[in-house]
Amino acid sequence: MSTEDKVWLTLSQSGLVSGARPEGLSISTPWYIKTLLAVSAWLAAVFLFAFLAVLFNGLLDSVLADTLIGSVFILIAYHVLKSEQSDFVEHLGLAFSIAGQILLIMAMLQLGSNADHIKWLIALGLNVFLIFLIPNFVHRVLSSFLACICLAGCLAQYGLFSMCLPLILFICAWCWIHEFKNAKWYRYVTALGYGSLFSLLLIETNTFFQSGLFYWGHQVAVKQLGHFYYLNAMLTGAVVIYSSIMIINKYQSLMMKSSWYILAFVLVLSGITWSINGMHTSMVVLALGLATTHRILIGLGSLCLLFSISHYYYSLDTTLLMKALSLAILGGVLLGIRWCLPKLFGEST
Repeated sequence: MSTEDKVWLTLSQSGLVSGARPEGLSISTPWYIKTLLAVSAWLAAVFLFAFLAVLFNGLLDSVLADTLIGSVFILIAYHVLKSEQSDFVEHLGLAFSIAGQILLIMAMLQLGSNADHIKWLIALGLNVFLIFLIPNFVHRVLSSFLACICLAGCLAQYGLFSMCLPLILFICAWCWIHEFKNAKWYRYVTALGYGSLFSLLLIETNTFFQSGLFYWGHQVAVKQLGHFYYLNAMLTGAVVIYSSIMIINKYQSLMMKSSWYILAFVLVLSGITWSINGMHTSMVVLALGLATTHRILIGLGSLCLLFSISHYYYSLDTTLLMKALSLAILGGVLLGIRWCLPKLFGEST
C-alpha cells in the first residue's frame, strides 16, 4: 500500500473523507524539507567521495582506473535514479553521476593528446548518451546543459565559434516551440530546452564580464575572423526571425496584414540592436516565455534584457549628456510604438 493510500485510509477511518481515493492525489514535500534532503545528500556524497579518493589515491593517476571507476559510478547513478524513492536518494544519484563524469573527463585529459576537439566530441557524446540513459528529469537538464557547453567547445575548436550562440539559441527556441508536439519526447525536449537556456545564459555572462572559456573563444574568433560580429549578428537575427514566424503561426495566419507588421518590426529591431550583447538572446527567450506563458522563461528573459541594455548603456564611450539624449529618444520611440499598436491591431492590444 502506497503512502497516499495509507493517508486516505486513515482519513476515512476518522470520518473526515468518504468514498474511493481520487486519482492523481499525491502528497508534495515542502520545499524546505526538499532543500534539507538535497543538502544532506550532497554532503554525504562529498564525504563518501573524499573517503574513496584518499583510499584509492594511487589509482586516480591511471587512465584505466579512472575510466572503470567513472563508469561504475554512472551505472550506480542509473540504478539509483531509476528506482528513486526520495529526494535524498535522487540527489545522491546525481552526485554519483557527476563524480563519474568528472573521472571520465580526467581520464580523457590524462591521455595527453593535442587533439582537443576529439576530447570535446567525446564529452559531447557522453552527455547526449546520458540524456537518454538516466531516467531523471533534473539529470537530463544537467546533461543537456553540459552537452550544449561541449557543443560550443567543439565549434570553437573547429574555428566556428560564431555559430555557437546562434546554434544553441536555435535549439532553445525549437525546444520551447515544439515542447508539446509529441508526448513521448516531452520530457527530453523540455530538459533540452532548460539545458540550452542555462548554457545560453552562461555564454552571455562570460561575454558580459569579459572572462571565462567562452569569452576567450569570442576573442580568438574576433582575431581570426574580421567579420565575426556581422556573421554572429546575422545568424542570431535569423534565429529571431525564425522564432517570430513560428510564434505568429501558432496564433494566426502569416498572410494576415498584422503578421507582416510584426515581422517588419522584429526585423528592424534586430537590425538596430545587433551590436548589443545578449539582446537577441533576450528577445527570443522573452518572446518564447510570453508565447508559452512560461514564468521561468519570462523572468530569465526579462533579467537578461535589462542586464543587456544596462551593460550596453554603461559601456558606451560617450558623455552623460549624449546618454541622456539617447534615453530620451528611445523613450519617445517606445511611446510612439505604443500609440501605433492600437491603430494597427485594434483597441484590445
